[in-house]
Amino acid sequence: MKILVNTDSLVDGSERIIDSVSNSVSRSLDRFKDQITRIEVHLSADKPSAMAEQQCALEVRIENRQPIIVTHRAPSSDLAVKGALEKMKSALVRSNGRNKPF
Repeated sequence: MKILVNTDSLVDGSERIIDSVSNSVSRSLDRFKDQITRIEVHLSADKPSAMAEQQCALEVRIENRQPIIVTHRAPSSDLAVKGALEKMKSALVRSNGRNKPF
């Protein structure tokens, strides 16, 4: 399971942040790892300010299926990632009912 983390110019894209997000994604989606080929995380902000709302978009690519994409907006990057991961877990479970089992 390959995890790519991208940030826009308004979000801290330091190695520490990238590693933290990658670890969170890996832990949260671990039970689906055998079917997931790649996960792309896109972190962005709506304006250049410490008070700017943050957005996390997750795109999960699964073998022989269309990608699943979710987004979540929150006051911080951590909360945006956490919210997007919860949405993705739900989407993967729902997808499981319509497709082959995970």
